Amino acid sequence: QLEAAVAPPLRPVLCERSLQMAGRGRRTPSPCRRVISPAEKECRFKPHITLLARQREPRGTSELGPKDQRRREERARRRLEEKARKEAKVSAGYFKPSVNSYQNVGSRIRILEEPETYLDRVSRTRARALQVIRNQCKEDYPFQPKVQPAPALVQRMARSHRTLKEVREKENRSKVPSRPAWQPSTLLD
Repeated sequence: QLEAAVAPPLRPVLCERSLQMAGRGRRTPSPCRRVISPAEKECRFKPHITLLARQREPRGTSELGPKDQRRREERARRRLEEKARKEAKVSAGYFKPSVNSYQNVGSRIRILEEPETYLDRVSRTRARALQVIRNQCKEDYPFQPKVQPAPALVQRMARSHRTLKEVREKENRSKVPSRPAWQPSTLLD
């Protein structure tokens, strides 16, 4: 008896709101139960309409041809007018650059005053910059080994080695490569 009293009733307990919803039933058919015709399956295009397109006035079929052309011509005419207006402002002296005077202070490169010495001045400046870089490297890396010439014996050995190498190369170049004994032309001789 105790087990029967504690055991669940095996029936769902529904609240009042759930009972009301169940009593009303479905008013609209479910989209998964809806039957779609073959013609409707082919025409599934749904255009994405932007916010800007929604704000525009709707156009009818009468406006599509000639009105579009007129609108394009109107825009092109406005662009041409704007361009002509800008050109008129420039040509009428609307743009007048102001040049500041620096009381006889000239340019550093002086191309107009001394054009023939420009390349010399550039090479001197470049040489000075390279010298500064070399001095900086000497300061950064103070180790500078002193190289002494090799002893006379070593110099003579190196010289004789070079001449021996040259003689061998000359002999190798003068030799004509002979055919190996296994080739048919050498066996017939």
